[in-house]
Amino acid sequence: MSDDKPTTAERYARAAHTSHLGMSEHRQGDVDMIAAAGMVHGIGPKLLRLMQEYDSVAQDVRKTADNDLTGMLLILMELRTLRETKEALHLWALDRATKRRVMLSDKQIAAIVGGCLSSFLSPTCPTCSGTGLIGGYDGSIQNICRRCGGSGKSQDAVGLDVLQKEFAADLMHAMAGAYSFAEMEIRRQLA
Repeated sequence: MSDDKPTTAERYARAAHTSHLGMSEHRQGDVDMIAAAGMVHGIGPKLLRLMQEYDSVAQDVRKTADNDLTGMLLILMELRTLRETKEALHLWALDRATKRRVMLSDKQIAAIVGGCLSSFLSPTCPTCSGTGLIGGYDGSIQNICRRCGGSGKSQDAVGLDVLQKEFAADLMHAMAGAYSFAEMEIRRQLA
């Protein structure tokens, strides 16, 4: 017996791209998964779908892209739900900033949302490829990556000052919670 059961997110991704939407009284199928996801509201299901789209597209693009930047641009061009999710996340972040009395402009929040979404999709710092270090090639001295501060995580590069970095960290935490909640609710709907 194998423990390689697909996760809720993987089942949702398969259901979103299936061409067979038949129903059965005896077993759950793709229609049941899509219906369960449709009953979950908020930003979580949008993040869930975008992440699955990203993973699916990234597998194909990374095989053919010349470098990480080209690969990321090609991936982003293929994501059908990116715009909708980014707009919903921006409205959600504006509401969150207002409720928490975070004094940032709409433009600053939009930049933070873009950074958080990018970090959510690809958590490894693109500058240092997750090592936290730059250089060291051909005998040169290694330096700590300035973009991520040596953490190797792209989320540490979101925001220009302490207030923005704190809001970005709060938003990333809330996004992860919404994503997990959506998975849990879809599983509960299917139970």
